[in-house]
Parts: sequence; C-alpha cells; structure tokens
Amino acid sequence: MEVRYRRELNENFLILEEEEQGDSYAIRILTENKIPGLLELRVHPINQKREYFYKISGKLSLQKYLEKRQITCTEMRRLLFGIGQSLESAEEYLLREEGILLEPEFLYTDVAFSKVWLCYYPSGGQDFYGQVRGLTQYFLNKIDHMEENSVEIAYELFHISSQDFFRFEDLLKALEEEEEPESIPKDSREETYQTEMEWEAEEGLPKELFERKRSFSSFLLPVLGAAAVGTAWGLGFLEAFSLEEKAGFLLLAAAGGILLSLLRSPMKAEKQISEPEQDAWQEMPPAKPGETRPLEGHFKKMPHAKLLISQNSLRHSTITLTKMPYVIGKMEDACDYVLDSPVISRMHARVDQREDGFYLTDLRSTNGTFLNGSRLAANRPYLLKEGDEVMLADLKFLFQ
Repeated sequence: MEVRYRRELNENFLILEEEEQGDSYAIRILTENKIPGLLELRVHPINQKREYFYKISGKLSLQKYLEKRQITCTEMRRLLFGIGQSLESAEEYLLREEGILLEPEFLYTDVAFSKVWLCYYPSGGQDFYGQVRGLTQYFLNKIDHMEENSVEIAYELFHISSQDFFRFEDLLKALEEEEEPESIPKDSREETYQTEMEWEAEEGLPKELFERKRSFSSFLLPVLGAAAVGTAWGLGFLEAFSLEEKAGFLLLAAAGGILLSLLRSPMKAEKQISEPEQDAWQEMPPAKPGETRPLEGHFKKMPHAKLLISQNSLRHSTITLTKMPYVIGKMEDACDYVLDSPVISRMHARVDQREDGFYLTDLRSTNGTFLNGSRLAANRPYLLKEGDEVMLADLKFLFQ
C-alpha cells in the first residue's frame, strides 16, 4: 500500500491509493458523515482508481508520537480504550473491522494523547486480529523495560492476543481499573468509618499504648464524675440535701461515668462498615516507600515466560520461551520453535535456564548467533540479561 502525505492550504492529509475496488457503501458513509473516532475522508478519482485523502491536521501518528520516547501504562490504556470506542462508532454505521488499519503509522492521536482516531480503508481485506497482535508486540518494543507496571501490562496484553479466538474486549477487560475511594482526612474523626483502634494504629501508636489509653479512659470517667460531686459537696452547694442524698449523688455520678465509658466503644464501633471480600490477587501488604506496584483492577499480575521480542515483525514473530531448554532453528522435528528463513540453520541456537539465570548457546550455526553485537563461540553458553539484543543470523530480537 503506497502511503503519501500532502499539505493543502492549512490542512494536512494522509493519502492512500486504492489497491482493489473499494466498498461503495463504506466510501459513501465515510465521505458523508463525521464518525467519532475515525479520520475524515474524501475521495479523489485518478486513472480509473481512487485516492483516499484522510484529514490529519492537528494530529500525530502513533509512530511519530513514539519516535523518540517510550509508551507508558496510561498511554497504552488510552489507546486501546480509544480504539474500542472507535470500533463501536464504526459498528453503529455498519462498517466492518476488516477496513480498520491498526499499524502505528495509521493510528492517530492528539498532542496530549487524550483522543484516538482510526484510519478506515474502504478497500478492506485487513486481518483485524492479526493487526491487534502486531500492536501488542509493538508495545513490547516500545515500553520501558525497567518500569514494572509497563512490563506487566504489555506482557499480559501480548499473552491475551497470542491466544486463539481472543476478542478485542478481552484486552479492555485486562485494563479495567476500579475507582479507588477518596481518602478521608485523619483529623475528622467523627466522619471516619473506622474504629478508634484502627485510627490510632494508622497514626503509628503501638497497640499496647492504645490499650493503656483505653483502660485509663475507662477508669477516668467515673473518677471525674465522683470528683465533680465531691467538689460541689465541699463547696457547700449540696447543703440543702441530707447526708444519705449526698452519698446517693456521689454513687450516681460514679455509675454514670462507668456507663458512659461502656457505651463509648459500641457507639464508635457502629460506624465501622465491613469491607467487601477481595480477590486473592488484591490481598497484598502495604507498599514500602519507593516500591513500585502493578496497576490494580481487573488486571491480574501473572508470572510470564521469557520472550525473544521481534525487532522486525514483518520478517519474524516474537518467540515465547515456554520451556527449558529451548531450541530454535528450522528443523521441525528437532526444534521447539521453527524459524522458516534461509539464513537460519537447522538447529541454530538454544536457551537454557540455570540457577543464576538464562544462557544462550550457538549450536554451530552457519550464519552465527550474536549477543549485543558480538558473535558467540559455538557450543559455549553466554549469560543473558533483560534488554540484551540477540541476533540469529540477521534476525534481531530483544531478550525480556
């Protein structure tokens, strides 16, 4: 597909040439309507074919946006949810998924990465779910591999898209986040839904100290009540009452203090509400200072296999190292992964796992195995580290 760009007056256009007879219904719908999430289209006939002009003024392609930077968790989420919304818009106008282009060159966003526009190609014939797999593989190449959240999400998306008969909604489900409740200021005790013990624990007071405070307050209230009556007695405010009545007041004050101390804890406890039962993956201890945690929600943190991430998805795919040892080559009966390329040997290389990590070994291949640009000696294992560049002949991968 030939891709060109043109500027006319103050407008910029992406131009695609029609390769096959375009869907006349799709052309009419796209040219007569502004569909949310789809690039505006106008059609120019030329030499018995058509050229499709897509308006891209004020927009950036994903390829351009990530040309000199890496993609973040938030951007992956916004992009996929934006694609989902655009697909819903296309479905409302009865436009088929086969016309959607999901290659980074044809995905557009604004400078703030807050909106997403898709390019709909009326000639169709696109493998939509194959493009989705390619997009998740593109994420693996564009994330910061030192950023735990990005790695976890990108691997989960790649894992889902690698399964047979997956749905695009499966990717969105993995990214859904539950809204966190607003934090309650610790200085508004009357409005908090916690017991006093929990509040004191959050303030960092030892449990033993809290128990002593509680015992002391239980003792203090009746003593203060009795002291108040005794003071009134001593100052002569109770001269009009008999000795028996004065003693009764004293006992009533003490009893009232005891009653208040007993009622104080249940009244606090009534405000406590039980928390819903959480999934096992949510039951984690509080994060330590400076510790990075994976995003929560419906996204589940899962152990993942090591990957050799393709650096050229047009020539070869990402390899998932599902077992150890793992042999790569083009002999089907002898290899765990078959690379059908004339430059690959029948048994080209092997990845092994040992106690101290993963090792790469060249199996006397004709065109060599390279680690970070250096050719490996045959039959000698070399330690692999995350982010290492691995080349099998001229096929480049990233070990992760």
